[in-house]
Amino acid sequence: MSAETAPTLSDVVNAIFGAILSIVKGIADAISANATVIGTVVIVVGLGYAVFRFGRRILDLFRGLLPF
Repeated sequence: MSAETAPTLSDVVNAIFGAILSIVKGIADAISANATVIGTVVIVVGLGYAVFRFGRRILDLFRGLLPF
């Protein structure tokens, strides 16, 4: 019979660190694979917010410039 040794603190810390790195790498890969979609969504939401926030003022400005 061979006696199994208990994992050392170094083994546990290395395993936890490896798991955290694996999770972060997976998130980074997902973000980089969808960077164009994420960028497009950010721009569209920003433009939508700007129109929502300043749309009335811009409309009044153009309305004042038109002769009718």
